Amino acid sequence: MLNIFNFRASGWVLPLAILVLTLLLLTFAVQSWFVSRSAFDNEIAHINRVALQNARSVMISRRESFYLLGQELLDVNALQEPDLGRDMLDKVALVMPGVVSLGLARSDGQMVLYSSAGDSRRSSLSLPNMQQQSSRLFRRALASEGVVTGPPFWQNSSREWMLPLFYAVRDTRSGDVEAILTALVRLQDRLARWDGVDLGTDTSVVVVSADGIPRYAVPVFNAYDTHAGREFMQELMQQVKRSALDEGWLVHDWRQDQGSVTYRIHYSRIGDDLFNLVLRPQSSLWMVWWLRIEPALFAFIALLLGSIGVHRIVLRQQRVYQHNLLFQAHHDPLTGLLNRARLLNLMKESMENAPGSAFSLLIIDLDYFNRINDQHGHAIGDALLKLVPQRLQGILSPGDWLARQGGDEFLVVFRNELSFRGRDVLTQAVKAALEEGFEIHNRVISVSASIGVANYPRDASDPNDLLGKANAALYQAKGDGRNCIVHYSDDIAALSRRSKELERQLDGCWQRNEMQVHYQPQIDCRTGALIGAEALVRWHNSELGNVSPAEFIPVAEAIGAVRQIDRFVMAEACAFIHQISQQFSRPLRISINLSPEHLLDPAMIAEVTELIRRYDLAPQQLVLEITETAVLNDFERAAQQVAQLRALGVGVSVDDFGTGYSSLSYIHKLPVTEIKIDRSFVDQIATDLHDRALTSAVIAMGKRLHLEVVAEGVETASQWQILLEQHCDTLQGFYISRPMAASDFIAFMDSYSEEPQVFALR
Repeated sequence: MLNIFNFRASGWVLPLAILVLTLLLLTFAVQSWFVSRSAFDNEIAHINRVALQNARSVMISRRESFYLLGQELLDVNALQEPDLGRDMLDKVALVMPGVVSLGLARSDGQMVLYSSAGDSRRSSLSLPNMQQQSSRLFRRALASEGVVTGPPFWQNSSREWMLPLFYAVRDTRSGDVEAILTALVRLQDRLARWDGVDLGTDTSVVVVSADGIPRYAVPVFNAYDTHAGREFMQELMQQVKRSALDEGWLVHDWRQDQGSVTYRIHYSRIGDDLFNLVLRPQSSLWMVWWLRIEPALFAFIALLLGSIGVHRIVLRQQRVYQHNLLFQAHHDPLTGLLNRARLLNLMKESMENAPGSAFSLLIIDLDYFNRINDQHGHAIGDALLKLVPQRLQGILSPGDWLARQGGDEFLVVFRNELSFRGRDVLTQAVKAALEEGFEIHNRVISVSASIGVANYPRDASDPNDLLGKANAALYQAKGDGRNCIVHYSDDIAALSRRSKELERQLDGCWQRNEMQVHYQPQIDCRTGALIGAEALVRWHNSELGNVSPAEFIPVAEAIGAVRQIDRFVMAEACAFIHQISQQFSRPLRISINLSPEHLLDPAMIAEVTELIRRYDLAPQQLVLEITETAVLNDFERAAQQVAQLRALGVGVSVDDFGTGYSSLSYIHKLPVTEIKIDRSFVDQIATDLHDRALTSAVIAMGKRLHLEVVAEGVETASQWQILLEQHCDTLQGFYISRPMAASDFIAFMDSYSEEPQVFALR
């Protein structure tokens, strides 16, 4: 569920990343806009201030020159004798750049001397009288030790803007003002230095009068000395007049034939009737802003493309991951086949979508597959499980389904249009195909298969019910000796119902105290002396009556109740053997069957140890019987458990020895103390020489391995005689006694102890 949530949530990652990147870009763009506009405006204002200072610094830079000139004029007494100073003024006026005329006035403002006209342009120029200036400017000139600039004015005679300059000439000893030097400077000459300055193609410096007439402009004056240019300037000056400020900002459109251009203008007053303007198109601000955000925009695009790429990669990986999860949920990891859950879903869909269809479900179980793992290793076993589907694919039609249920079981669904008889032929072909040898790592592995078959809709109309009935048929096939095919039938249905009823009754048998332990005596084969007993569980149910262990033990194993039965039998048997050992003063031993599940249970060793301690038994009095199945299920774990039992001193017996063809392969690897010859060999020992030879071989092998040999199922004196001749150690069977309840066993011991040789052969 978490992976699905992550997969869905990942769809929001890219939009969220784009949103975050966009917000960052917008934040940077807005910040850059304010920074760019501030830098843009500062640059324009700086240019304006420089232009204004340049216009007003025409004679300030010549302060030393004015000082020297003034002292020389005082030295020649030019105030009293003007003719002596006129030549000096004419010479200085000619060498000073931009100077049109020079004059000398008294401290009261009366003009005394001025330079003569040197050219046609100067002939019409006249210096302003100091007394004509405002009292404020007069007082500034008298009080200042530097050059004082007056307001620029338009000279009609020369058609030029003039800038008046004033300098107070002082007596070097007393410091009193003796005279005033005055000069006229062409404003255009002083601004002409901007002609050599690269302001860029988008910036202009314009000096304009209050009436909107441009007086000077760089870099191109003609652009503003046109009808459109003068109209633009007049509109600007109207806004300046309305603002009533000497300095400020304007934004205005200049309408031209090619279109309208928006300008950003900084203005400042440089005289009573003169303003300095610095103009720059608004588009230049946008360009400055663009140049500032361009790297960020490219970075944004790169991050966006990278995010999209990473997102696509992540989505693709997640889709692959989801596909793999879905595949793992529906398929077996080892073989790649469908698993049981997926096959059940497919069968359900087929039943719903095509209710009139018919198909057969096969459950295939490889017989004794655990032995292949034990004899050849799990790698060979896994390789065999992978080859089985390949072998079966040649029989299946394209519409059929093949799945692995788990372990060594496979599921096949024949969905073709054949009749039940036709599908039965295919089932026989499946069995025959599996019986052919499998070549794995230069080895030929032979297997057989037990197959349970159930048909839809004849046997069931629900997938799970159909699978259950196929399982019941497989169970019957195993019970019939394996390596066969069993179709679900009414008889199997009856057995299945019986099994379910046993499950139901087993569930409450402990509360009803229905389980009991019976004991079957074991005697010494040579002397007939009673040496112990085997504890056997019995179940009497009020509804079912006496139920055979052969019937209810497999059911208990299937529902996980067999370990509870084991613990009950072990506790009862240990308590009983302690009782009779004390009562008869003889250390009898007790043999108890241990289920495969209980043998592999890690808690089993501790349970046995506790029983020995609780009932004060010698460990040798307890013998635990295990089966071949318990060993083959997990040989390594079983061997460890058996070794720990032997370390306690408890005996371990292999029950039903000889019935499985793997017995000899593991018997010498386990530290067991006893083997029990199965009753199937003892039954015909008196009449069948083959069985007699087998029992003789088993007993001889047990002797060579220093194992005690127990023969069960002894029912006649002749069987006892033969086993005695073959040197068997212990006997158990109906000839001695049937299994008895605890009280009957005590009575049996009483009668048996009176004549200990009653069963002994002479």
